[in-house]
Amino acid sequence: MKDTFQENIKRCEGDLNKTRSRYSIVGYGKLLLFVNLAFLVYFTIKNEITLGYVLLVFVLFIALSALWIYQYKLKERMNYYEGIIGINEANLKRMDGGWNGFEDDGSEFADGNHPYAVDLDIVGGKSLFQALNRARSW
Repeated sequence: MKDTFQENIKRCEGDLNKTRSRYSIVGYGKLLLFVNLAFLVYFTIKNEITLGYVLLVFVLFIALSALWIYQYKLKERMNYYEGIIGINEANLKRMDGGWNGFEDDGSEFADGNHPYAVDLDIVGGKSLFQALNRARSW
């Protein structure tokens, strides 16, 4: 079972690195397109406004918008990979007995007025809730 989690981590880390690389390249592409677009708008306003220049500005603007959308999707994919890596690392930690360090210990459900709740360690630090709870979101 540990091998499965470790393989998932390794695969997701590789995918995350590829996605980060693409994210950076798209960022530089956006910068280049923005500079070209700004220069072309200035050049078009300074000189004669022709249909060719207007169409070129429009095409560059569409391309810049497409890169913004693509970079947003890459950011979502990076968040996904980071979340999957976190889940697999938490599962490995749980398998190694490190479950009592998890943040969610269910203390918000503790009832101090109940006669047995404190003795049974159902919720709170090092509790049954913390040992069984595998839920995680990112």
